[in-house]
Amino acid sequence: MNDQFHIGEILIDGIRSIENKRRRTVLFFVLPFILGLILSFFNIVSVGILAEKLLNALAIFTGFLFTLMVYVSDKANNARSKYIESIDHPEKRLSKRLSSFYHVLIKQISYTIVIASLIIIFLLVSDFNIPFEFKYSEVQYYLSKIYTSVVCSFLLHFLVFLALITSSMYAMFLHETSFEE
Repeated sequence: MNDQFHIGEILIDGIRSIENKRRRTVLFFVLPFILGLILSFFNIVSVGILAEKLLNALAIFTGFLFTLMVYVSDKANNARSKYIESIDHPEKRLSKRLSSFYHVLIKQISYTIVIASLIIIFLLVSDFNIPFEFKYSEVQYYLSKIYTSVVCSFLLHFLVFLALITSSMYAMFLHETSFEE
């Protein structure tokens, strides 16, 4: 443990945790960006409305994700200790797979926390009343649309990763509650 920020490492590890590169590119980046542009440029959503509705929800989700990360870390430590103590080869292999699964899940949860924090910062910045004076009103219009599309794409990216984490947690809970002999 050190006093350095590992935000870049968290972002890179979170992105690399999606093994299929095509799915990673399309589902997690291109699709949210295109939908963000559509939502922004067709005036379906604005940042002011997003800030009002989502700021508290994102803060609560981020808190839940921190709690989930502690839970998954505990599960990873249990899997690692079972791996060390196990003599049986199939049980050792299962413990290693579970430990690897938990490791990837921790990366994805950390990534989602960072993305949620960035969205919260974007939404808070949108509440500041900073006067921008441009010579052309079109420039101000397009800058606000680009800002809205970036916020929307980050939000959609967050939701897709949240769905990924939910499916991983579902698989983990099914494994824990199944009776295997």
